[in-house]
Amino acid sequence: MGIYVKKSIDVTYEDNSHGKSVTAVKTFEGEYMDKILEDIEAWRYENGYIIRSSLDFENFVHSRGDN
Repeated sequence: MGIYVKKSIDVTYEDNSHGKSVTAVKTFEGEYMDKILEDIEAWRYENGYIIRSSLDFENFVHSRGDN
């Protein structure tokens, strides 16, 4: 078991499916910011969401993570 710095970011997005527009927030987390951003892009692309929040590195929160 290892300890690492976990990075997380809240993503505000718009879902226009099912004939209505819904704004929601989803949290993504992991060990590497670049990998998290790739996961967000894949998730957005697969679901057709419109991201409304900034995905800058400054918006990541750092906390303790355990493997």
